[in-house]
Order: sequence, then structure tokens, then C-alpha cells
Amino acid sequence: MNQEENNKGIEKRLKKVGIIFVKTINPIQKGMQSSEKTIRLISLIFGAISIYGLITKYLQIYFIFTIGGGWDFSVVRILYPLIVLPVAVYLFWKRRKIGWILLAIYLIYSTMDSVIIFFLSLKMQAGMYSNPADLLQTISPYTQLILFVFFGSSLWTISKNNIRELYDIKKQTMYQLIGLTILIYGAIMRSILF
Repeated sequence: MNQEENNKGIEKRLKKVGIIFVKTINPIQKGMQSSEKTIRLISLIFGAISIYGLITKYLQIYFIFTIGGGWDFSVVRILYPLIVLPVAVYLFWKRRKIGWILLAIYLIYSTMDSVIIFFLSLKMQAGMYSNPADLLQTISPYTQLILFVFFGSSLWTISKNNIRELYDIKKQTMYQLIGLTILIYGAIMRSILF
């Protein structure tokens, strides 16, 4: 009897999670989407992105920690999203202020990254570089434009008043965070590219 009750309890919890998931991604919403649904959707999307990133970057991580050799800012560019995003998503989902801050930093970083790579890929398609890196030869500028819109709109979504208020983030703090992140990103990219 005890095992049966345990199974029923697990089944109820799974059904509850399933119902929340379906309500979160339901495209037919009555009225405006609530802050709670927005937070769940953002957490779900970026949770999936973080899992996908860990799976696809596994070989790079393995190389860095085993054969890799010296560490520089290019290693930071690879490891930063893989470490920060899962932590940020979890804390954002738990409604922690630091979760909002980490997710905002990640979104600013990703938005800036898509802009830089967009312009680099345009220059390479125009033949401005004689020996471009193999990685950037395959990157489409249009893909980077889509990523810019995706990350930028995600940043705009979490920066709305109703979301920021849940995390106790003031508008001035948000602008300071954006400015500081852009400055740090610029310094890192300058050291890598020049």
C-alpha cells in the first residue's frame, strides 16, 4: 500500500508540472500574459538553450580542460555562457534578484556577440579578410541578425517594469548593469580581436 501511495504522489506531481508546462507554452492566451507565465516561459526557453549548449560544446570543454594548453579570453567566451546560463536560469526561475542580474548580463553579452559576429561575417563575405577563421566562414550574417532580435527582445522582456518589480530591480540599476556589461564585453573583444 505504501508503494502505491508513493506512485500516486509522484503521478500527481508530474501531472501538475505537465499542466503548468502546457499553460506556459499555450499560444492561445486569454488577455495579457501574466508576469508568472513570462518568467516560466523565459526559464523554459533558456533552460533548453543551456542544456543544448552543454551538449553541443562538450568536445570543446573536453579539449579546454585536457589538451587545451593556455587560457585566454577566448576560453572565457566559450565557458561563460555554459557556466552562467544554467545558474542564471535556475535563480531566475526561483525569483532571486541575482538570477535576473545574471540572465540580463547573459542576454546583453549574447546580443553584443551577435552584433560583432554579424559585422565580422559581413566583412568576410565581402572578402575583407584574406585568411578568415574556419568557424566564421560558415556563419551567416542573417543568422546573427535573428539571434540579435531574439536576445534583444528577451532582454527587453525581462526589463519590463512588471518583471523587474518582482526581482526588485530599479531602472537605474538596470541601465548601470547594461552599461557596465557593454564596457566589459568591449574590453574582452578588444583583447581577442586586436
